[in-house]
Amino acid sequence: MIEFNNEEEFINFINQENLAFVMFSSTWCPPCKMLKPIVYELSDNYPDFPMALLNTDIVKDVAKKNGIYNVPTICFYKNGNVIDTIDGYTSYEELVDKLNELTA
Repeated sequence: MIEFNNEEEFINFINQENLAFVMFSSTWCPPCKMLKPIVYELSDNYPDFPMALLNTDIVKDVAKKNGIYNVPTICFYKNGNVIDTIDGYTSYEELVDKLNELTA
């Protein structure tokens, strides 16, 4: 699991050919705090699937440029483009279903 500190890291990550998963979150957000361990578990169980976290308090410009105004938001990228989004808290099972759907 990667945690971004700047826009360059984010851009390099989302521009890969493989499907990439980014959770936009914030330290003050209760649903983010509940979702973060689920995302870490998903990352542990799917080690070949690129996943990352972006703290919108630290890397504000990236969130703004990507139209992220609510957290948590999970975006799925391929070749630098958003191909799907999940807004708000979601379960482990729903994330697995989404990964399976997008990689089928």
